[in-house]
Amino acid sequence: AALANFGGLMRVMPGEGASAFGLVVIFTMLAAHSFDIRVGWDNVVDDGIGKDDFQPAETAPTFQ
Repeated sequence: AALANFGGLMRVMPGEGASAFGLVVIFTMLAAHSFDIRVGWDNVVDDGIGKDDFQPAETAPTFQ
């Protein structure tokens, strides 16, 4: 039986794509559950670039 039947124009039938889509959904849910953004920040190297150029907002140059 077709999932959607539009006369002679087209016919949509779930097949192998439905199981592949289900697996993609499950893998995406597992990946989202195990993802932790803080782990990425643990690997950041603080090399001090740009710290000498810091200016507070009151003294920072403005462009007009």
